[in-house]
This record gives sequence, C-alpha cells and structure tokens, in this order.
Amino acid sequence: MKIVPIIKRLVPAYLPGLIFLVSFVVNLSTLCPTFYWRDSAEFVDAAFALGVAHPAGFPTYLPLANLMTYLPFGPIAFKINLLSALMGAGAATALFFLTRKLIVILDGEINGRSLLFSCATALTFAFSFSLWESSVSAEVYAGMGLVSALLLLWSIVWAETADLRFLMAGSFLLGLGAGLHATAGFFLPALLLFVVLNYKGRLKPADLVMALFFFVIGFSVYIYLPLRSAAGPRIDWGNPRTLEGFLVQILDKKDTAYHFAVSRGGFFPKIGQFFYVLIRELTPLWPVAALYGFYLVFKKNWRVFLLLALFGAVHIAFFIWYWGIGTIYMPFYVAVMAAGGAGLFFLSQRLSKIAFHRINAARILTVLTVAFVCFNLVFNYGKLDKSNYYAAEDFTTSDFGRFDYGAMVVTNLLWPNFYCLQDVERLREDLVIIAVGDIVQPDYFNRFTRERYPELEVPPGKVSSHTGAAFLRNLIFLNTHHRTVYIGPDEDILMRLSYRVLPEVLFFKLVSEKEAETAPKEYYDAYIERIDAYTKRQIETLGTDFHTDEVFADYYRVIFNSLSSFFIDRKLWDVELEVLHYSSVFNSLTTKQMIDTGIALMNRGELDDAEAVFKEALKAGPTEKRGHTQLGRLYLLMKRYDDAEKEFKTVLRLGDAFSAYYGMGMAAYEQGNRTQAQKLLKKAMTSANSKTPESEKDTVRTILRELAGVTDTSLAPMNPSPGLTP
Repeated sequence: MKIVPIIKRLVPAYLPGLIFLVSFVVNLSTLCPTFYWRDSAEFVDAAFALGVAHPAGFPTYLPLANLMTYLPFGPIAFKINLLSALMGAGAATALFFLTRKLIVILDGEINGRSLLFSCATALTFAFSFSLWESSVSAEVYAGMGLVSALLLLWSIVWAETADLRFLMAGSFLLGLGAGLHATAGFFLPALLLFVVLNYKGRLKPADLVMALFFFVIGFSVYIYLPLRSAAGPRIDWGNPRTLEGFLVQILDKKDTAYHFAVSRGGFFPKIGQFFYVLIRELTPLWPVAALYGFYLVFKKNWRVFLLLALFGAVHIAFFIWYWGIGTIYMPFYVAVMAAGGAGLFFLSQRLSKIAFHRINAARILTVLTVAFVCFNLVFNYGKLDKSNYYAAEDFTTSDFGRFDYGAMVVTNLLWPNFYCLQDVERLREDLVIIAVGDIVQPDYFNRFTRERYPELEVPPGKVSSHTGAAFLRNLIFLNTHHRTVYIGPDEDILMRLSYRVLPEVLFFKLVSEKEAETAPKEYYDAYIERIDAYTKRQIETLGTDFHTDEVFADYYRVIFNSLSSFFIDRKLWDVELEVLHYSSVFNSLTTKQMIDTGIALMNRGELDDAEAVFKEALKAGPTEKRGHTQLGRLYLLMKRYDDAEKEFKTVLRLGDAFSAYYGMGMAAYEQGNRTQAQKLLKKAMTSANSKTPESEKDTVRTILRELAGVTDTSLAPMNPSPGLTP
C-alpha cells in the first residue's frame, strides 16, 4: 500500500477538522478554571442565571453559554469558558476556508502549497494574542472572529455561485452576530455594498425581501432582553423590559459620549499604535503579505477587494480613537490574515520560478511561514496559559471571607465577582452586595428597589442619577446600626466617608467617628501586616506572572490608588509610604501614587527626597496640576520662592486658578509683600468652588482678615493657621 497517495487524498478532507482540533486542544490546555478579570465574572453569572449583561445585552452569547452549564463535568465557570475555546477554534477553522476560497477566486489551485499556507494562516490566527486570550475565559470576542470569517466566506461564495442559501445564511448570521456583539452592525455597509454590486443576474427583489426576513429572524434574539428582564434576574442592566430601557441597553447610551469622543490623542499616533498592535498580533509576515494579497484581489475582483477592505475598516474606525489593545480589531484581523495567506501562496509560486544561485526562495518562505506559526504558539503560550489561574478569584476573596456575617458590602469595581461567588459558587450568601452603579446610574444599571433588598432599611424617595449619591449615603447610614457596612474599593465614595471608615485589606469598614479618630497605632501596624500577607499570597498565586500580568495590574492599581488617597486624607504618612511600597512591589507607581509619596515625604520633613519624587512624577505626567501644586508648596517650605512662583504659574496655565493664586499669594505673604499677597489671595477666593478644600479657604480668609486689619477673633475660622494640605 502506498502511504503518500493516501495521505494526499485524506489531508484535504480532514485538514479543517485537524485545525479545529489543534486550536481547541491548545485553548483547552490553557483554559482558565474559574472566572477571569474584566467582564468575565459578569458573563459567568449572567449566563448561569440567564440575566442581562452590560450593553448591548449579548442575547446570543448568554443562552449559548447557559447551555454549556449542563455539561456533566467541571465547575460552572470552567464550562462557560469552554464555549470561548470552541468559538476560538471555530474562528481559526473558518479562516482556513476563507483563505482557501480567496486563493481559488484568484485562480490558484487547491494543492499542497495552498493548503499549507491556508493552514498556517488559520493557526497563526488561532495563536495570536487577542484570539487566544479571548478563547480561555468567558468572553465574546472569539465568537466575533468566527462570525467575521463566516460572513466574508459566505458572501464570497454567494457572489461566485449565486447560491441563495449562502446569502440567506449570511443574513441570518449577521442578525445573530449582532446579539453576540453589537458592533456586528459595522459590517453592514460592506456587506450591503457587496450585495448591491453583485445584484445583477443573481438576485430578484423577492430574494432581497427573503434576505431581510432571515436577518430579522436572527436579530429577533434580542427579544431575550425584555423577556429575561421581566423575570427579574440579579444582573439586569438597564431593566430593558420597557421600550425606553430596551433602547438604552441596545444603543449603549451609558457610554455614548465615550464612544464618540474623538479627541483622545493625535490621529497619526493612534494609527501608529494600531499598526504596532497589528504586527505584534499577527507577526510581521501576514500584514506585509496582505499588501500583496489585497493588490491581487483588487486586480482580479475589485468587488471582493471592497468587501474585505470595508469590512474591517469601518469597524476599526469606530474604535481606534480610544482602544489600545487588539481584541476589538478581530474582524479586521480576519480580512488581513485571509489576504495575507493568499498573498503568501502566490508569492511562493512566483519565487519557485526564480533561481537565486541555487537558493530555493520558495522553500525559505515556507519555512519562515511555519516558523512564525511556531513563534506565535511558543511566544504566547506562557503569557496565556491560564490553566492554573486563580488570581481573579483570590483577589476577590481577599476580603470576602473576612466580612462579618450579614454585612452590607458597597462596591463599584468588584460587584460582578461577588455576585459570581454568591450565585454560582454559593459562597457567603449572607452578605448583601450593593453595586454602586445601581444607585448612582439607575438608568443604565439594575435600578435599586426595595423589592430587591427587603432585608435593608431603605431611605424614602426615588432613586435617580441626580439623587443617587445622597440616596447611597443615606442608605449606608440607615443600615450601619443593624449590620456591618463595608465600602470599596471606590475612591469617590470612600473619600466622602473617610472620617468614618477603617481599612481592612482592600475594603474599608464603616465605624463610629470616634473609633475612626482614635484607632491606635497598633491597628495600622496590624493592617500593614495584612497587606504584607495579601501581597505575598498574590505573588504565590500568580508565580512568575506576578510582574507581567497587565490585567491584574489594572485592578491592583485602582485598589492602591484608593488606599493611597485614604491615608493621605488621614495624614497617616508612615502608613501611606508602607502601602505605596507594597503597590510598587507589583508594578511601578502611577503618577498619582508618586505625587502621594512626595506629599508623605514632605510632611515627614524629608524635603529633598520629596522634591526628587515630585520631579519624577512630573516627568511621567507633565500636565499633572496636583503635582505642580505640591512641588510649589514644597518650595514654599524650602523658602525657594522663585521656584515656587514658577510652579504656581504652571498650575494657573493648566487651569487650577485657586491653587495657583493661593500658592502665589502665600509666597508673597511669606516674603512680606502684603499688597501683592492681598491681591492674589482675593483672586484665589474669587476662583474657589465647591471642590476647593475648606481648610485652604479658611486659611485664605484668615490671612485676608489679617491683611485688612480685622482683629475680631469671632470671625476667625477654627483652624486659622496656614498650612499644607494634600
């Protein structure tokens, strides 16, 4: 029996299945066993309970993910993550078919070479950072890669064969894809134009009506939103059971201003960043080969060229202003990879006909292609192996197990994680978790109602975006008499209540004002020990990834920003420096944290060190008003008045008039220039607003009274002495 002919006959038939299997096995071997960061915990909980996730609701993804929970093995989160692994493998396989089809329409043959480059293209995409990352946890972007490849493939096949089944299937998939991720709507211009350009001889008006019908059938998956909202699930963003709520949800009105803000940096730097991400994700080979592939497609079939170009271009034009990572660019990656795979095939054909002093250039290109596939696999495997990744869960449970029985927990950052632990893992169901957004942004989140929280004392009045902050404050204080209240890690809420809270680990416990004010040094010593134990546990959990896990770094940074602000506000300078030390163990300090470090050093009398830190912070963030303000105040302490005035003039130029005039006025006052000091401090008072610290306004009033000759002490504020405030 001749083995080679059999292999040649079987490979074309079984190669797609092999690509799917290899991609799936790699995804499975690196699959996260529990919930991951960002939207993962929310998706796990919403899928498990058939809730309504953040806009635009994901009505295609959630029921599919819910079906995965019925598999007879593994934890719930693992089974939902498994759907992403399947979609990622499906995306790679669909790209194989798309690349092969492009080669065919460019008059290429289905032979070993075309199969090789199609396979290499599919696997390089499978092992790209964004698709792989989206395939190891509960996410929707791997599904977007699958939908994108199938839409392009079926559109091209329909135009080539006039087989209406592909047009109808594509129309249905487009509607269904919108329920997977609403940005599928950006594919519509390219697809409609392609249909119009290929209309003649292939379609009748009735066919267009039928295509629209199939699109509506697919899009009708959005009926899921009002149906499930009416059932009252715990995660119910925007309460879309009403028409108004439904429109708020599917149009993502919460983030409309963010999505359409185009002043997020210069155009050319953004384009440069995009191409950097493109090359980093797909290796340099495929983007370069795509230029040749697009050229060939344009020469052979300009309609297909427009389809490929517009398909991704419209999509990235929306996101490129504010999106720094590659995940959302998946549809564009599909078009680039397919064109690149075709380009590599035809480039290899041309090189095979050219002799370079016995150098087989086509073979070198083939080896290089295979090498890049292996490179993507090896290079990204270590970064994306989440098979033993429990950091997100451990991060969440650092305080979760410490909360008192029946406590009320108010959080803006970690509510999805807490919901997931309660609903899916059935842990600490005694806790009452309050998502801040439900109260301060009730139109966009799951509106807070008495019915949802019958165990709480609820203040009178209707919750709205205007009354939300006051309502939340009243809710906290009403319930603090009956149950322990924990807050965090939300800096805005925390700073409003900082005079009544004490830190636990990442959260803060609401106590009496007296307890907060008289907390002994031993309490904060014990707190530092807890932070030390927490950091060591994170290092142990993450292992070698501790210093490179960028997603964890984002969460860690938010937490320690809140902690830093708290200790600065309480003027606990030694504790502040200890906390910032633990923040720096994981990652370099943020500009804010460097400024906080300088404030602590300044107030400990270490003025030279404080100056060095402030200058370092301003190198990182030269437009940080707070940094220039604090450096100016440091120069006042050091009696370097010219330097101080220079910093305060910078502050004025950056738009903080009160701090600028206050600082320049204090400089004039300390140098004995009473007339100038009076003039500047009056300007400071004129420019003060509700956010200006009362202590600084009191200081200005005291000095202005002195300069005006007012000696009536009954008019003086409680803390009249000038001083530094953070």
